[in-house]
Amino acid sequence: MRYCRQFFIAFGQPAHKIDIMRVIVVILSILLYTIPVGAQDNPAFSLGIGPGMAALGGGNGPTFTLGMAYRIGFSVYLSQRWRADMVLNGYKLYDDITADSPFQLGSDKEDRTWGRKVYDLSFLARYNLLPPDFAVRLYTGGGGGVSVWKLVDPGSGKTILTSGERNEPLNASATEVILSAGLGIEYATNNHWIFGLDVRTDYLTGAGLEFIDTFEDSLSRWSIKAALTISFAFGGKKKATDWDRHEMEWNKAPTKVSPTPVATTVTKPAIKAPKYSGKDDDGDGIPDDLDACPNTKREARGRVDVYGCPVDSDFDGIPDYLDTCPHNAVGAHIDKNGCPLDSDGDGIPDGIDDCPDSEPGLPVDTYGCIDLAMLEKPVTLHIKYDPGSFEVDRKNRIRLEEIAKILKKAPGVRVEILGYTDNIGLPEDNRSLSQKRANRVRDYLVSLGIESVRLTPIGKGETNFIASNDTRDGRQKNRRVILIFYK
Repeated sequence: MRYCRQFFIAFGQPAHKIDIMRVIVVILSILLYTIPVGAQDNPAFSLGIGPGMAALGGGNGPTFTLGMAYRIGFSVYLSQRWRADMVLNGYKLYDDITADSPFQLGSDKEDRTWGRKVYDLSFLARYNLLPPDFAVRLYTGGGGGVSVWKLVDPGSGKTILTSGERNEPLNASATEVILSAGLGIEYATNNHWIFGLDVRTDYLTGAGLEFIDTFEDSLSRWSIKAALTISFAFGGKKKATDWDRHEMEWNKAPTKVSPTPVATTVTKPAIKAPKYSGKDDDGDGIPDDLDACPNTKREARGRVDVYGCPVDSDFDGIPDYLDTCPHNAVGAHIDKNGCPLDSDGDGIPDGIDDCPDSEPGLPVDTYGCIDLAMLEKPVTLHIKYDPGSFEVDRKNRIRLEEIAKILKKAPGVRVEILGYTDNIGLPEDNRSLSQKRANRVRDYLVSLGIESVRLTPIGKGETNFIASNDTRDGRQKNRRVILIFYK
């Protein structure tokens, strides 16, 4: 079954050999023969939807055939010629093992091997090539965005499995950066409704993919989309015509001439300055007549505001002259002396600590919760191995204990444990020794409660030196273990 079969047969072509350009020419001809020229409103926004078609090309994989799509767009008019668009396209295409062109319409179920479900979100800048007063707008533009897609089994609809960069099992789905360019034409029937034809091509950059190279090479690199749109424009101000300006002049009220006022003499009552007693019973420097807090203690002198009340810089309810810690963060819980309480000792006071029960000794972020930033880059353990030894020293055991605490808070993180040696000895012996060093670090993490399935020890032997092997210190630096964290 092919999409829109009857529509295209009406143009005199079989459904499997559709002349797309003929359809576009017919639609453009209808629009061009009905172009009115005249003043148009200047809308601020427009919202549009419409059906369309989509095709994929490039790559070494199967040929996806032409399929139905939909388009939702929101526009902000920046000037009479420029506007910014946010566009969402959605479509689902299938391949056809008998197809020799991506512009074949549809595919037969028995010839399908893959399906690709796609949502493209793009941000585009558009420029109107015609004068602003025309009801027809011919535009071009470009921009970029992201394509969220997945490959599915055409029968069951389940996501296909492939391999990641480390040959681990991975779903064939991704969020990929795209670059977009396009052109189109719009016809404004009145001040609000706009009909259009939009054609756009996207280049899939590959940014965001984490698959093995052979799989990435099979993926499509281009997508082409065409859509018929209907939009509703709103906001903005209407252009003033000559008739509007004349009507404003006619409706002006006649100007009344006020008579010249007669000069009169007005006697103003004398304003007497208030008398203040000058007394300051509480000795805070603010006279009692102006003091909103007349019973302030004398210790607060010099620490009151213009109203004579004690200053409380951190708003904790304890005035500065009694506050041992007068500059706490606002919202922190305090003790009777005005100092912050910190139940878990992580440096973030209770009251503004989102995780007030953090485990002691773990690094935390500005909100008081465990900081997983250290897992974003490899950790090198410079273990003081004796030649031929693979035991972990006391200093690095303490460090591994801290790492284990963090790994328990991030159960989805896995670790590659890479062991290295210097170049003293035979290469085969050094590789075996490096494997033992990686295994010993794994065993210690397992003893701390980390599941062994999350840990992969690898002996690298005498490779990737970071210092010279000609010195004792250099060889010591090369005898190391590196932890690499990944999800």
